[in-house]
Amino acid sequence: AIINANINAGPDTVTFAIPGTGPFVISLASALPAITGETSVDATTQAGYDGKPWVEVDGSAATGYGFEIQADSTDVRGLAITGFSQDGIFAWANRHGLWIDHNYIGTDRDGNSGKGNQGAGIRLRSEGSMVSANLISGNVHAGILVEGSVDDTISANTIGMAPDGTTPLPNGANGINMYSSGTIVVPQNTLIVSNLISGNDGVGIDVQQSGALAPVTGVHIVDNVIGLDVNGDVVRRGPDDYVGYNTVNYGPKLRGNKGGGVRANNAEGLVIGLPGSGNVISGNTSHGVLLLGASTVTPVTRLTWRANSSLT
Repeated sequence: AIINANINAGPDTVTFAIPGTGPFVISLASALPAITGETSVDATTQAGYDGKPWVEVDGSAATGYGFEIQADSTDVRGLAITGFSQDGIFAWANRHGLWIDHNYIGTDRDGNSGKGNQGAGIRLRSEGSMVSANLISGNVHAGILVEGSVDDTISANTIGMAPDGTTPLPNGANGINMYSSGTIVVPQNTLIVSNLISGNDGVGIDVQQSGALAPVTGVHIVDNVIGLDVNGDVVRRGPDDYVGYNTVNYGPKLRGNKGGGVRANNAEGLVIGLPGSGNVISGNTSHGVLLLGASTVTPVTRLTWRANSSLT
């Protein structure tokens, strides 16, 4: 279907009508072709879709990226994307107007572990794109790796937790990792809003300059929960994960995001919270907010940061 969409000159929609009783797993023997023409891949069209993916694309027997987007105005919607040897979704540089929404990236619809992609869940180098309402958990590296995006929005995603929003399903690195890299456009003006980012093995959100490259600029971090579960409770990383003395349990020692809540290194124009849209940054193993280098930050507004190891 992707090959046919690439050949066709106009915008295309890939719909799903797999017969039989789902959910369905499409096990690939080889990599998917890159998407080179304006295309909507919409698995919400599959009969049985109930707000969680009814179709899983399993790349564990293939090599390469999951969905490699080389075209503008392309959507990937309603799929479980698991097991690929690189990133689950890779959006190329200078691609405009992408929508990546309502996918489970790194887990099947039941939140089973061990199905993560070997790279990041999503690697973004696009412009003016939307990443919304996805579950991005269980991947080997970052949940979302932002290398060169401009004016993108990352909204209402669950990153590092299982579908129930209470069980940790860690990405192996940061929840969202933003950095300047090589000759790629430096990330600018990214809006990170209304996400649940907890349970990751690295920092919840990491904004960093790489080497002598220009700093990441204009990131807005607004109305997120970073470190707690969907109910506002502490995220325990396992049944034995507590500080105890004799029979007294003093609480979990590894909790929330292991690397801390938010870390910024030489970030310019960083905004953490706005009036009426503050963040809750709480319950992380390390710092709540850590500012390094020459980071410039708009004064924090309506920030709850209780029970992190530190606010630096």
